[in-house]
Amino acid sequence: MSTPTAVAGGLTFERISVGSGHTAAITHAGAAYSWGTNWQGQLGDGTQEHRYAPVRAAIGLIFK
Repeated sequence: MSTPTAVAGGLTFERISVGSGHTAAITHAGAAYSWGTNWQGQLGDGTQEHRYAPVRAAIGLIFK
């Protein structure tokens, strides 16, 4: 059984989706963030650096 854990950065999320090594989430305001492994740029921050705290998607989309 999984236990919810606070995410670094003090953000709260409305929707979360997980991959094998990364997580993507949408805030209540609709901003996209992601964290985890980033070998193929899947975090959307314009890099291939692993992120251990949420980073905002580089394109700045808002999802409603």
